[in-house]
Amino acid sequence: MYEIKIDPKSLRDLRKVSDDIRRKTPRHLRAAINKVAASVRTEVAQRLGKVMNIKNNYPPKKISKTKTLKKAIKMKSKASNSNLVARLGFHGGYPFPLKYFDAKPYKRKKSTGVQVTYSRPRGGKTHTQFLQASDKPDVLTYFMIPSRGHHVYSRIAKTSKPIRRLYGPSPGDYFAEINAVQVGRKVAEERLPIEIARRVREMLLESQGIIKLKASRGAGRT
Repeated sequence: MYEIKIDPKSLRDLRKVSDDIRRKTPRHLRAAINKVAASVRTEVAQRLGKVMNIKNNYPPKKISKTKTLKKAIKMKSKASNSNLVARLGFHGGYPFPLKYFDAKPYKRKKSTGVQVTYSRPRGGKTHTQFLQASDKPDVLTYFMIPSRGHHVYSRIAKTSKPIRRLYGPSPGDYFAEINAVQVGRKVAEERLPIEIARRVREMLLESQGIIKLKASRGAGRT
């Protein structure tokens, strides 16, 4: 009679690999979920950047649209080994100072004072908006102040003081236009199975000694 069976050493090795994968699975799933959450924030921010014109003409000029607009999609909580859930909050963010909408002073012919212009999307196109300027203190006017970071201000009343800083729209004003929540859900549904499959494959390769994975901090490569 010929017997087919697993020798004790192979069985011990199999159990060791199985136990190792079972022990590491939670942190890999945690990393996969947090990676997908980061992808959702990036995708929504990129779409926001296509409809929300952000441009600063004064120091500091370098502004990353995606990095700045990602702040409008808050990471409420990250997934952990004991709670494999990441929560995102689409609260809409705060209104951006008007300075960040391509604001700059503009001198019109046959006009007293220097006007302020800024850009704002409307109907799929960017339009230049003009804010009234006047040298007369009793006329409600708008102006930029270099010593205050070139922000745009207006008088509150028809007197020289007090003044107030002006703001434009907030990211949340465009969420409906870009279908932010629906886009986020679609990205999550598409990316999560891919991330999980990738990490399962990497765990198997590590168990075979083919690769060595680094310790995961939650969102990066593990």
